[in-house]
This record gives sequence, C-alpha cells and structure tokens, in this order.
Amino acid sequence: MISIIPTLTPAYGRDYQSKKAVLAAFNAGNDFVYNCITSPYDGKVCNKADLGGAEVKIRYSKLTKVIVTRGSNKLECKYKTCKKMHSPNDDHLLYPPTRIEPDSEKEAIARMKLIAKNY
Repeated sequence: MISIIPTLTPAYGRDYQSKKAVLAAFNAGNDFVYNCITSPYDGKVCNKADLGGAEVKIRYSKLTKVIVTRGSNKLECKYKTCKKMHSPNDDHLLYPPTRIEPDSEKEAIARMKLIAKNY
C-alpha cells in the first residue's frame, strides 16, 4: 500500500531560501498551504498545531527543495499557572482551573488531579 505524505507550501506568497528558515517559520506557527489531492483539506491554510503530529513534506526555495518534518501533537496550555504541553483532546484545555493562582506547584498538581477525577 502506498502512503501519501501531504506537502505544505508557504502561504501568502512567502518563500524561504534555507532549511533553517523553513523550520523556524514552521515551528513559530506560520501558515502553510496544505497540498494533497486526496484530502478534503487540499488548498486550505494550516500551521504546525493544526497537523496533530502528522508527517508532512515542506517545499521551499521556489518549490525546488523539500524537507520532511512532523506537526505538533501537543498544545501549549492557555492557563499561565500550568506551563505544560497537552494533547489536543486533553480535558484540561476545556475546563479552567478552579483558582487562578495556586500557592505552590504541589497544590496545582493536586487541583489538576481533582479536576481530572471529577470529569
């Protein structure tokens, strides 16, 4: 069976001349166009967080060079007290902590366990 790896190209007319520049832009969350004719997302704009850990090829240098990388399957927590990366389906991203500022890291961990237990 042949597996098809989707190809990304820089969005909005951008172009990168080096592998380092492409990876820096990709990791910074810049937009790329999703190119895969077998997908309903063909032609749509996406970024690293949208790919959910999928392997992709990125074309650069006037589309003549290619690198292979992976999207992110972790999301940065939006609650400043947590400072962790979570999977996209983690309940913690949906339900806020009960208090905004914990007294200590141990208290924050205990609160997260309590939240997880209740949901």
